[in-house]
Amino acid sequence: MHRSNPGYTIKNYFFSIITAFTFLLYGCSDNATEPNTNSNEELKKELQTLLDSTVSSDNAIHNAVLLVDAPDINFKWKGASGIANPQTQLKMEPNDQFRIASLGKMTLAVLTMKLIEEDRFKLDDFIFHYLPGSIMNRLHIFQGKDYSNQITIRQLLNHTSGLPDYIEDGNRDAKGATDFMNLLKSEPNKFWKPEETIEYTKQNLPPHFAPGNGFHYGDTNYQLLGLILQNITGKKLNILYREKLFTPLGMNHTYMEYYDDPMPSIAGRNLSHVYFDADNYTDWISNSADWAGGGIISTTEDLNRFMRAFVNNEIFRSPQTKQLMLNWQNESEAGLYYGFGIVRINFSEFGLTEIGEIYGHDGFPQSFMFYVPKQNVTIAGTLNQAVSENNFMELVLTVISLLAASDQH
Repeated sequence: MHRSNPGYTIKNYFFSIITAFTFLLYGCSDNATEPNTNSNEELKKELQTLLDSTVSSDNAIHNAVLLVDAPDINFKWKGASGIANPQTQLKMEPNDQFRIASLGKMTLAVLTMKLIEEDRFKLDDFIFHYLPGSIMNRLHIFQGKDYSNQITIRQLLNHTSGLPDYIEDGNRDAKGATDFMNLLKSEPNKFWKPEETIEYTKQNLPPHFAPGNGFHYGDTNYQLLGLILQNITGKKLNILYREKLFTPLGMNHTYMEYYDDPMPSIAGRNLSHVYFDADNYTDWISNSADWAGGGIISTTEDLNRFMRAFVNNEIFRSPQTKQLMLNWQNESEAGLYYGFGIVRINFSEFGLTEIGEIYGHDGFPQSFMFYVPKQNVTIAGTLNQAVSENNFMELVLTVISLLAASDQH
């Protein structure tokens, strides 16, 4: 599903940061306030305690996995907590697979930039060159004017097209679920084609501004990108991912759900169960509506491989391509930025200079994948729960704090 919780758009990161800052100062639990940092083994115990407390402190969070990679202090750890499958009472394992949701925006942006490096198209090409009339017709009508033919590839990548978000825009119910979320729930066995999500957008949701005149995060942008990549190459998106990203990077347990055959990370185990409040939506076929916006299954190990390859300039032909993706724009709130499929949070602007900045992405069920440049640390995982907002950011910041304390010892 979507990168953010209901009512929890990128601009709402501010509230999560303030909460996490409080946790950083005063500790997120009685068990994790004063870490014993005498050795890597002690640090591993502290991280496991932190993960356990994150699951047990909120009954809505049934399971979680976490990977922490800090090569500068010769430390790497992954852990799990909770129940992966409530029907069989299988305990969560560190290598269990999960829906990465909108972390897939970073992978799709990387795939897009790889094709740009191949000269398949250019960043500022208008998208109407690569999409059929059935998609482009009345795609962007704002204040009575048709801007459909003025949208560029760049504007899809950095969410400046003005297009609405078919998942999070629209009316909300008392629980914060939008009309489209409730549609997915009411028709769990419906398989959604990407063209159908775009048609839903055109029929039900108005654009927010003319292309290039603002920022509005939305899955619609990435659905269009996915279709463009397919049309340009003549290959299905899952095949492009396999050929250009997953196989070269050794992401052997990462695949597009509903389009690839499953690639289990642990023999005999399926996808870890994921929740929207009390609803277990693991088996909803309607989750196929995600597609290019984040319809990927992965593991913490594979996500770490991806992030490390990105950070170490091992994906693109030229380091300048990565820098284009890190061309940050401020999103109305201090410290919050977005590039091409990448979220950046500059904690220095909140007084947390010891952290500096982090960048990566998060997803609807509190999946997360971040890099901490100041510590050369990658952090990846999921809480598999879409509505207990703030927990993942509190977890990430506390991990950074524990690592910093360990390094000082």
